[in-house]
Amino acid sequence: MRRLPDEIDQIYRRLTRDLERIEPADAALIEDEARWIVIAKRAYAELGLEKPAAERTPNQGLVVPDTTHGDGTEMRKNPLLIVLRTASEQIRANAHQLGATPMSRARLPEQQAEQLSLADILFASVEQLE
Repeated sequence: MRRLPDEIDQIYRRLTRDLERIEPADAALIEDEARWIVIAKRAYAELGLEKPAAERTPNQGLVVPDTTHGDGTEMRKNPLLIVLRTASEQIRANAHQLGATPMSRARLPEQQAEQLSLADILFASVEQLE
């Protein structure tokens, strides 16, 4: 595996530790998940929503001055919200693929060790009768 940047590597290692039933073939998907998580974290930090409104720069917050289509007196939605939304959608899609959402976990088949054959069930019920 190639070396990942430190922040992505930390998230990658955490995901591989916390996710259940992952396979070696899931490595690329987990790496993609880690990258999108970093993008989402950076976009949220750059929005400056953790800061009081008085401490934010003009380009932080949910709306920013529209300098593209005017003199900057009108406001528009911060483009970072689009980045954050795209990252969130990708995170959710990858999590679903990895079985890390409640809905995807409910749809996963039982693990082989937990499945009993019909013969095992019948033998167990006969043993209980004896």
